Amino acid sequence: DEYVADGTLEHIIASYLQTQKIYNTHVEMIADADNLVDGLTVQTLGYHTLNDGGGAYYKITDTASLTDYQETIDDLYATLIDNNINVKQFGAYGDGTHDDTTAIQTAFNNFDTIKIPYGTYMTTGIRLNNNNVLISENATLKIIPNDSTVYYVVGIMEKTNVSILGTLNIIGDKDTHTGSTGEFGMA
Repeated sequence: DEYVADGTLEHIIASYLQTQKIYNTHVEMIADADNLVDGLTVQTLGYHTLNDGGGAYYKITDTASLTDYQETIDDLYATLIDNNINVKQFGAYGDGTHDDTTAIQTAFNNFDTIKIPYGTYMTTGIRLNNNNVLISENATLKIIPNDSTVYYVVGIMEKTNVSILGTLNIIGDKDTHTGSTGEFGMA
């Protein structure tokens, strides 16, 4: 009776059955942390909003991984288990307004092959790593206007085995640069 009253029994049963939970958004999954248990498989149907392209599958565990991408949710870990990784699953908007740099860079730092769906992604610059494959679905990477002398939209310096596939549109800040220097800004 005590386990029923405090919700412990539900957690034990869900853990035993490894029941899948489905959330509309990543935010809803995080907000429901009290109902997540070790062994649970979770699906999100979007990241910021329903069907925004950022939906993913996660395995909830109570053990940190040294090799897999995980997010910490209270005292549990959500391990991204989807093999079709795209930047929207890391919080990128692709709406031409929000700064998507952190989301895109996190994706490339944790996975080798990343899709960038159609959209305009504002960035202060991203760096690809060895063995990265960027698959663009006619996406646009646009530099956020800045006053830096040296900057890049996509940096691939001193890297090996890097591929960019599909149509990737790159827009610099030639006409919107806020500084008086910047001749070393590049794609």
